[in-house]
Amino acid sequence: RVKSYCVRCPVLTTGFFASLGPPSKKIVSCLMVYSRYRKHQILYHEGNPADRIYALKSGLVKTYKTDSSGQEQLMGFVKPGEVFNLEHLHNGHCAVTAEVVADSEACYIGGQQLHATMAGNPPFALEIIKLLSQALALSQDQIFYFGTKRAKARLAAFLLGFMPVGAKVAGVTIEIPVTRREIAALLGVTLETISRLFRLLRDGGVADADGRQVTIIDPARLRTLAE
Repeated sequence: RVKSYCVRCPVLTTGFFASLGPPSKKIVSCLMVYSRYRKHQILYHEGNPADRIYALKSGLVKTYKTDSSGQEQLMGFVKPGEVFNLEHLHNGHCAVTAEVVADSEACYIGGQQLHATMAGNPPFALEIIKLLSQALALSQDQIFYFGTKRAKARLAAFLLGFMPVGAKVAGVTIEIPVTRREIAALLGVTLETISRLFRLLRDGGVADADGRQVTIIDPARLRTLAE
């Protein structure tokens, strides 16, 4: 049976594993090990041997790389329903560092255990391979998006990523868990550009930022800007 805490888990219902058939979802549920993680806890370090795939049930995780001078380069965020550290299936090492931004619930699957299960269950293996192919295609789409969209559109898409799913009501306030400097690095623009774009969003009646809190005044227009 699917474990009790997996029944309404976004990872299985709306996230990465949602498209699996019932038998495969039961297998994934049996493989997963549930844990709670505190803010600032490191799940894994860049370059270390990797032996787990993680699935985020609740909370928020950020990923980053560290350069030779010790500076962190923010790579992205993991939100509930998403699976991460998939890179280790290819090279066996962590490509980034993953740090808990807000108290989180996550499950992990041992890499060797997943490989053994796939080897012994071809239908399950085919479904997992299909999911990995879809994840690769999505990653390529995101790279294309950030390479072709203007900075204003990239910032709008970034803010939309923190809005509650399905939220359409004006006045929703979201908290951005990183600094403007980190946002600038993630979006590939200068800090001055980010400050200017936030002013434009405020003056245009789209969003108003106060520190790390951003009030989405006009969600529909924000979505239009991101397109």
